[in-house]
Amino acid sequence: RPVKIGVLGDQSSAYSDPGGKGSVVAAQMAIDDFGKSVLGKPIELVSADHQNKPEIAANIARRWYDRDGVDMITDLTNSAVALAVQEVTKEKKRINLVTSTATTALTNEACSPYGVHWTFDAYAPSLGGYGPVGVSALLSLTLEAERHGLDPLVLAAGLLAVATSTV
Repeated sequence: RPVKIGVLGDQSSAYSDPGGKGSVVAAQMAIDDFGKSVLGKPIELVSADHQNKPEIAANIARRWYDRDGVDMITDLTNSAVALAVQEVTKEKKRINLVTSTATTALTNEACSPYGVHWTFDAYAPSLGGYGPVGVSALLSLTLEAERHGLDPLVLAAGLLAVATSTV
C-alpha cells in the first residue's frame, strides 16, 4: 500500500499565495526528489481546497482518512481550519503537519499527539525569535509516532513533503 499525503490548503482566496497550489507543487517536488518512494513504498499526493471553511476542511479530512487511505495531511492555512482538521486527525489517529498557521491553540488547549505545528506560532516572536522548531517538532513527532504505534513510513514521507514547502 502506498503512503498517501494530503495537501489541504487555501487554493482560491486569502491564503492561496503563501500556500495554495505552490504547496502542492513543492510537496510533489520533494517526493520526486526523493525518488517517489520511502523505504520501498510509493508516495502518493492528493490535494484539495478547504476554501477557508473549517467544516469543509474537516469533511475533506474525514473522507481522505476513511475512504481514500490518506495517512497524513499537511499545509492547513488558516487557524480555524487547522484546529478542525487536528481534531479529526486526533479522532482517526493519523498525522497532521501544520505548516503555516500561527495559533498557539494547536500546541496548547487543542494539542494532539498526532499533530505537529511545524512552523512558528504566535508566541515564539515574543521570545525574540523562532528557535529550532523543526528539530523539536521532528523529535516530538518521532516519539509520539512510536508511542502510538504509527507507521514510521508516514512520518518519513510527511517530513519529506513538508521540508521543501516550508523553506
